[in-house]
Amino acid sequence: MKYEIFEHTADIGIRIFGSSYEEIFNNSVESFSDLIVDTGSLEGSNVQEISIRSDSPDLLLVDLLSLILYDFEGEGILYFKADLEYSDENVSLTGRMYGSEIPENVDYRNVIKAVTYHSLEVSPEKGYAKVVFDI
Repeated sequence: MKYEIFEHTADIGIRIFGSSYEEIFNNSVESFSDLIVDTGSLEGSNVQEISIRSDSPDLLLVDLLSLILYDFEGEGILYFKADLEYSDENVSLTGRMYGSEIPENVDYRNVIKAVTYHSLEVSPEKGYAKVVFDI
């Protein structure tokens, strides 16, 4: 299991499991997308190279998931798998994300409006990250 959902007043939160930053960030891509649609039927025909930096791992998680949400809403492409490398020195992620255009007849699980900073935590030492989404 890569994630679990926790209830939050008027929002939805997930706890993403991983024992390293890379595992957490890669699992976060899959977990976030799985909240939106059943990704089992999607093919990873779209590939996006990414390189993002931030001030902290927590903010990097928000930036990563916000990028996925932006591409989903603006381009109709949902990235649901990733091969990302984390650099502690630069607080950055580089690598590839794999996604698919969303079919017209897809059943949406949740409509996510934004990635929030509420209860945000990235802690491989604890074995998880937490993030809450505005729905």
